[in-house]
Amino acid sequence: MMNNVLLIHVPSRREMCEGDIPFPLGLMYVGGILERLGKNVKIHDLYLYDFPYEDRWGYLMLKKIIEDFSPDVIGYGGIAMSYGWAKNLSIQVKKDYPSIIQMAGGALSSVYDLLLTKAAIDVVFHGEVETNLPVFVDRFDSKKQWTDIPGISYFNNEIKRNQPVSQIEDLDDIPYPAYHLVDIEKYYLKKQLLLDTYREDMSDQGVYESISKKLNEVDVFLPIVTARGCTHRCSFCYRHMKGYRKHSVDYVIKHIEYVQEKFGINGLAFRDELFNGNMKWVFELCDEIDKNNLKIAYRTSARVDNISEKMLTRMYETGCFNLLYGQESGSDKILKEYKKGITRRQNLDATLLTRKVGIYSTVQLVIGSPGETRDTIQESIDFLKEVGVRYYSLNYLIPLPESPIWHYALENKLINDIEDHLEQVAVKGGDHVVNLTKVSDKEWSNWSNLISYKVKVHCAKSVGNYIECLKLFIKYYCKRMLPDRIIKLLKTLLKK
Repeated sequence: MMNNVLLIHVPSRREMCEGDIPFPLGLMYVGGILERLGKNVKIHDLYLYDFPYEDRWGYLMLKKIIEDFSPDVIGYGGIAMSYGWAKNLSIQVKKDYPSIIQMAGGALSSVYDLLLTKAAIDVVFHGEVETNLPVFVDRFDSKKQWTDIPGISYFNNEIKRNQPVSQIEDLDDIPYPAYHLVDIEKYYLKKQLLLDTYREDMSDQGVYESISKKLNEVDVFLPIVTARGCTHRCSFCYRHMKGYRKHSVDYVIKHIEYVQEKFGINGLAFRDELFNGNMKWVFELCDEIDKNNLKIAYRTSARVDNISEKMLTRMYETGCFNLLYGQESGSDKILKEYKKGITRRQNLDATLLTRKVGIYSTVQLVIGSPGETRDTIQESIDFLKEVGVRYYSLNYLIPLPESPIWHYALENKLINDIEDHLEQVAVKGGDHVVNLTKVSDKEWSNWSNLISYKVKVHCAKSVGNYIECLKLFIKYYCKRMLPDRIIKLLKTLLKK
């Protein structure tokens, strides 16, 4: 009989998060399902703790929780890079508490083969669990066979993966996440953290001032979901759902009102892969926000090929202050490789238009696609100059399990040890890990530095700060050619 279930939010990195701690929304939805089935649920979030080296995986703390809570089942939630952490914990749990059933789900399920053979996970859930998790619980409680349930994988002499689980047709059937299972205040994204980031982009001073006023009565932000899925699938995407589905406008409005009433929060992060997949829906939501006199400020993600100045203006009027587009590249060639379904021109026009109406558009780039060259990198540098940003997000393309680029990396034998690869990604994050291009490792690994140097020099020139240009030149070029003592002397002279 399953009475107590412990859900663990497994980190994807090796250090404690500062400021913006990932919100365990997936586990909160799972926790709500289990509670409605009459189970006692506890969420243990490892992101919240900084463990000493001798207990680097946090097992001593987990062991104490197991002793106190006596879980019948432990579930792990995270992403592919959480694998190493989940592996170490599950093996130790299996050793000390062999009767506990251990399961995993969410994006972590993309490494199901490793979880079932290298770790100590008994069952992996793929896709949405609103349908098959209740079936699993019923079978578990009645001691019936559960291995034929759709949407799971398990190990029985070999890895078995069942047919996919059917997706939920009406998202409004899903209750709100179980907020009470976490200490909500620990996950608040503080306004000042966002403003400090925007302030770095002094080229957008007017937008910064606009945002500051809009956030005048907002201190923190809480994420909520309005949609699942996306209309496209990029080459680096490892999504585990098909298609694109939205909650109804009425559902979202009630969810906003619920969060405002329960937590007194006016700041929201619509944590969707895609917010504007349906422009008519966006206009309807804006109208209902006005109609219900909801005073909110929000940020979200969107696509550049499905916007208009009218839509952006309505979003701004109803509280939108930040849109993340995922421009990814300033090269049409690379955008085509990424299967983005957009062009460089659309990226440029949408970013400038968004800032024109007063919404900050975070520029996000991904470099290192197989066809990336010095020329395409220069196109991205030129794009950043045209957009006029000083601050941007830059990551190297990382092959992750079950993404299209993952299959490319395996076919070309660019990843020899999958476990080692996932560990490197967990340590380095979006830094250079696997060279997918045809250029040398030395040139490829230096691209992020090159982009940073070129953009900074452009910004310094634009305000006539040629001393800063010289400093940047010394830092970027001379450091590779001159002894440290000469570099130190030049820096001293420049200061004078």
